Amino acid sequence: MLDRALLALALAVGTRGPGAGFSQAALLAKMFQYAKQHKVESLLRLRVRVDESRDSLLRLGYALALCIAEPAASHNLDMYVQAFPEDSDGMDGLYEKIELKGLTPTFLYSLELLSTAARGGNTKAMAKVLGGIGRSDGAVAEQLCDTVAGLLQTQLGPTIGVLGLMPESDRVKAYECLKTGDIDEAGLVSLESGLRSLDVSGNDARVVEELATRVAEERTQAQ
Repeated sequence: MLDRALLALALAVGTRGPGAGFSQAALLAKMFQYAKQHKVESLLRLRVRVDESRDSLLRLGYALALCIAEPAASHNLDMYVQAFPEDSDGMDGLYEKIELKGLTPTFLYSLELLSTAARGGNTKAMAKVLGGIGRSDGAVAEQLCDTVAGLLQTQLGPTIGVLGLMPESDRVKAYECLKTGDIDEAGLVSLESGLRSLDVSGNDARVVEELATRVAEERTQAQ
């Protein structure tokens, strides 16, 4: 009888994780509740449970919740960018267990926050936006593509530098945003001019050549 009781307890703890009685969904709900109420101290007290859980989605959610609770703190944004997933499973978890559950202030707020960091010149955020194109679909890929289109128009040099460090397969997927992202004919003309003005070498020169070819193709198709 005792062995059965211990087994049941072990299974229950294993299901909840080390988060002291909180399921993943319950802990996410609690942290975003505190975040929307700007209860920073209450949110900080959840840090131990998040750390003990060793759950990447909880770490991501915690960093995102801190940004909501204390938007002016730049170190929270840095933590969030660091925690943002670089794989399809992580992206799916963010979308299905946080965004679709309505935990954020607005739908796809998590992507808007990443985009804000990228547009502000955070190269780690740029890399996660650009790399995320090939690891997402639907509304998530659409939102990321709009950000890429914006980066190519406002942060061209740094964006070229980040693309130059990426595998060709990821770059090709990012280039598709010239077709699907929020960029019109005038934007393509401006981008073409910007590419011609860049003085680059090595991988960056290859990226400029690839982008110039894609821009020319898009302009031809648009005529």
